[in-house]
Amino acid sequence: DLDVQQASNNWIVAGLSYVGFCMLWLAAFLTALGKTVPTHREARAGGIAGGVIFSLACVVVGMGLLANIDRVAGMQIPMLVLAGDIAPIIASLISLMILAGIYTTAIPLLWTVSSRFFPDGTQKYKVLTIVLALLGTVIGLWLPFDEMVNIVYVLNGYVGAVLLAIMVVVTIWRASVKRRNAGSQSAEATAPSSIEN
Repeated sequence: DLDVQQASNNWIVAGLSYVGFCMLWLAAFLTALGKTVPTHREARAGGIAGGVIFSLACVVVGMGLLANIDRVAGMQIPMLVLAGDIAPIIASLISLMILAGIYTTAIPLLWTVSSRFFPDGTQKYKVLTIVLALLGTVIGLWLPFDEMVNIVYVLNGYVGAVLLAIMVVVTIWRASVKRRNAGSQSAEATAPSSIEN
């Protein structure tokens, strides 16, 4: 039995947390991206294709990790261990990709938080950004990477799962209102003709 860090003791809750995490972090990006798509059909096709491809990539990564669980259990970045097994140069390239991924994720998130409080470019905005960056650096130095990721991902996952549930409820509610309105409009359209007859 391996002592592996988990998002939850229940695999379904852990899976929902991951789905919620993806929803929360991608919601703003996908909303902005969706505005550029010319038709609903293209948006639907892109969403389905992207979801399927991303899910398949997750399955491949998950299978790779499970096949080598004895080697990667307890490692801070398990995929880096697997890449090093293939070739050290690949591990070096992936470490650069991971570093770039951290910065390209952290900077927009920092900008989003700071811009919610103060207008972009103002003195207060700059001070808040520096304070938040220093706070994140101190937390990153104090807390081991795997524990920090486990805390941040899980909390974001639960918030995202709530957001996803709200989105599903609102979508169903809007569809039912639309159907009701369409039904009442068709009833109103047929009412005068029946009176005339």
